Amino acid sequence: MTKKEWNEVYEKLHNIYYEFILAYADYQNGKTHKIKEEGIKKCYLMIDKTLSILTSNIETEEFLFGENPNEMKKVAILEDFRKPQYFDRDMNHIIEKIHKLT
Repeated sequence: MTKKEWNEVYEKLHNIYYEFILAYADYQNGKTHKIKEEGIKKCYLMIDKTLSILTSNIETEEFLFGENPNEMKKVAILEDFRKPQYFDRDMNHIIEKIHKLT
């Protein structure tokens, strides 16, 4: 990928992660059940958007799975990555690595 393409990926992921952080805060700290429920729904939406971007090509997929993962490893990583608490931790590292390529 070119530097420009990496920058586009970075910008998309950064914006999605920012939206996730806001939604995750609503989920964790919402004063009503409705606020918490809306927050977790948005969290899962942001996770799905991120996975769509990261799994769109081999170069971005490596940030999620590493090099040459077997199918078992991919399944385990995806299972954890889809959990908001792990997504929050992992996305920060992925975004930092992609930012270094821009």
